[in-house]
Amino acid sequence: MGIREWKILTVGIAGTFLAAVLLVIIAMMGAHIAVEPQAGVVEAGDMAPALRGSTMDEQSLSPSDYEGKVVLVNFWATWCPPCLEEMPKLIAMQEQYGPQGFQIIAISTDRSREEVEAYLNRIDENFPVVHDEGRENLVRYGVRSYPTTFLIDRNGRIVLRTHTLDFEAQLKELL
Repeated sequence: MGIREWKILTVGIAGTFLAAVLLVIIAMMGAHIAVEPQAGVVEAGDMAPALRGSTMDEQSLSPSDYEGKVVLVNFWATWCPPCLEEMPKLIAMQEQYGPQGFQIIAISTDRSREEVEAYLNRIDENFPVVHDEGRENLVRYGVRSYPTTFLIDRNGRIVLRTHTLDFEAQLKELL
């Protein structure tokens, strides 16, 4: 092998190595999965936009359903591994804190309602799930990645916007 071939091989190996390192760095930056950017980001301290739509069992979602409750709004999708990993934790949270005035509302932005139904048939969710087919709620909350979770106090003010479920101390304070 000549010098020219060695140079080409060396550049190829270096490029592959840099690409691999870049992928590892991106993976380590967070477990959440990016979606297309949306307008208007809602942050802690803001009043929570009213959720719109119907639950998977065809019940209209109304702000009066969760008025005076501490609410956790979780944006998720069936194709998002971190979202699916959170689901058993959400079920346990609703079971544990529901009697104290806590309500989880899960907002799925899957393209197909059937995909959501198929997933829900495999779990025993104990909170309303809304299929946000038109992504209206996603836009209203300014969600840019999954999972995104909002913790909302009894007055309708967002206390926390996060990509994890690591906020039990804050939840207990609100209850």
